[in-house]
Amino acid sequence: MDRPKKRSGSSSPPESHAGSRQSTSTEREVRSSPQAQSASALGRARKRQGHSCARELVAGSGEPTSTAREARPSPPAPSAAVLADRLGHNGIILLLFETPSGFAIFKYYGVQLFLPNAKENIWSKFINNDKTRLFIWLKEFRTFNDKSKVINHTGISTHLTEMIKKWHLPGQKLAVGKLEYKKAIEARLKIPCLFNDEVLEVMWGLKNLMRSLIPEETSELTEEDRLQMSYGMKTVLDRYGFHDFKPEMVNERIIETAGILHDCDLCLKKHSNFFRSHEHLLLEVSQIDTQGWGSWKLATAIRIVCCPYVTTTEYEEIFTMEVLTKLLDDSPEYDGKILKRTCLRMYGEMIRGHNMKADALEHMKLLVREAKEAYEAEQAKKAYEAEQATKTLEADQGEKPVHPHKSTERRVPDTEAAIQEIKEEVVNGVPGNPHKSPEGGVLDTEAPIQEDKNVVNGPPGNPHKLPKGGVLDTGAVVQEIKKEVLSGPPLDPHKLPEGRGLDTGAVIQEIKKEVVNGAPGGGCT
Repeated sequence: MDRPKKRSGSSSPPESHAGSRQSTSTEREVRSSPQAQSASALGRARKRQGHSCARELVAGSGEPTSTAREARPSPPAPSAAVLADRLGHNGIILLLFETPSGFAIFKYYGVQLFLPNAKENIWSKFINNDKTRLFIWLKEFRTFNDKSKVINHTGISTHLTEMIKKWHLPGQKLAVGKLEYKKAIEARLKIPCLFNDEVLEVMWGLKNLMRSLIPEETSELTEEDRLQMSYGMKTVLDRYGFHDFKPEMVNERIIETAGILHDCDLCLKKHSNFFRSHEHLLLEVSQIDTQGWGSWKLATAIRIVCCPYVTTTEYEEIFTMEVLTKLLDDSPEYDGKILKRTCLRMYGEMIRGHNMKADALEHMKLLVREAKEAYEAEQAKKAYEAEQATKTLEADQGEKPVHPHKSTERRVPDTEAAIQEIKEEVVNGVPGNPHKSPEGGVLDTEAPIQEDKNVVNGPPGNPHKLPKGGVLDTGAVVQEIKKEVLSGPPLDPHKLPEGRGLDTGAVIQEIKKEVVNGAPGGGCT
């Protein structure tokens, strides 16, 4: 059998001289075009940069120097699918949330904790229930009588341990709101926990929507537990100049409006990146240098290319006449290079987002002004009430003599001290008592006995007389006085009309007079 003869040279069929000349001519035309020249120059620059980086490799180490490392672009952020694979369980983690009366277990799409700018974006997903139902789900809620004993540095209660293990899967992460909870659970239950700024943003969102996410919880959050402003929300307010806004001013309407501003910013950023990806086409097709252009101007230029049915005066404030004419004339050359319908739709969304952002910003200014006025009025009211209370207290202490037996807290007479003082005066005598012993010791009952036999025998109806005379039964007298001081005799003029107690100051003065000067019908003073 004859073998085929082996061809020498290339296996491709030889080209004709005419075809070769035509190809060469076409290649010269392509190379001579401005687009090809710029692309060629860019390729040569990249090639030189590659050789330069290669020369900077450390001999034998295989590692580039610092200059080469700095020149490398940053690696792209991992996608949601990659993050979900790293977390396991399709990106679902558990979340332990502490409420005023107990603890709740949620399942949460934990990928959101690791997305770019998660710390600034997470809070906006907890403004209303329509968003949260897509990525967080309540699994169980339990109340505890004493939460301080449920989980602390000494251990975890049996009931909380059962609740966590009931829903936890092997290798699944658990997000917690306190560092001590993370340490206790990892030490006792050997469950890997997450605690960082991103998790705290989720906890803020759960507190904001606690009523709807946990209907069984009836207790209210304390001022210490409630985070009135999240980090992401503060970032939005600072971005628009509300730097002096206090957390105490936050209300539901301000949270919603801040969420609208945040969503508008994300929308405009996304569309700006989309139009930036078409920026090179303006240079390649229309030789228009877009360096220094803003996102809005660039999007408008691409919109004119996609829909050239405009007048030259419609955008003369944005573009020069030369640029506007190039965009209108070169519109057909962009066919097949850009998706015109998509660009027009993106441009329309960009306009709506811009208008919505402007309206939300004006509304936010109004809400902030109202919140500040309400806050300042409340602070002024508290200051006025405190000042009035201080003035009233000073007036009471300065103008009216303070009774020595008057209570400073409840403002009721200290009757026990008054009775003790009267008892001492009855026993020891008061100034001017003729029967007081020279030494000022005890009442000299012998003298009145000699002067008045009524002391021994007692006047008619005297309840305090002694059977055979001797000394005055001061104990009985004090008991009688105590009874009158506490209850008040019938039709006592010193009794308060409301029945709140006796005017013991006046009663004591009256009793002192009777003890010193003698009461009507009393033979012993």
